[in-house]
Amino acid sequence: MSHRFTPTFSVEALGGVSITKTDIPDNRTTGFRGDLALSKTFERGTASLVYRQSVLPGTQGNEPIDAKQLSLLYAVPLSPRWDFSITGAYGLYKSVDDTSQNKRDITGSAEVSYKLARYASALASYSYTDSKDKNNSVNSYQNNVFLIGIKLFTEAKL
Repeated sequence: MSHRFTPTFSVEALGGVSITKTDIPDNRTTGFRGDLALSKTFERGTASLVYRQSVLPGTQGNEPIDAKQLSLLYAVPLSPRWDFSITGAYGLYKSVDDTSQNKRDITGSAEVSYKLARYASALASYSYTDSKDKNNSVNSYQNNVFLIGIKLFTEAKL
């Protein structure tokens, strides 16, 4: 469901029931899954606030993960060819069946891109992640990632 309150402010919502079944141990859980996104367009740029609740595949112990994420994005064109965006996010991740996984992530990133052609941009980005495992501090970490690359894209036509 989507609704535009004004020409510059909109809300999108998506939701439903999820059923998660695991074989070992034999267990079934149900819950709400969905997204809520608020978007505001300014004279220079767009900001979005997104809350997402979902189930992700497990990476340790093969158990599904209940994920709750809140993110904020601001994107602004600097010129006809240059774009800049900044993102921050906070996420909580817990095992659906038990407490084998319980972690918190805080992430932030910034990206600048230059449009080379209609279907390609050169980009440079930096991202930071602080991941805290609440059950085992040995699994906690911090990452700093710098990236320089080419982004290829297509324009969708219906």
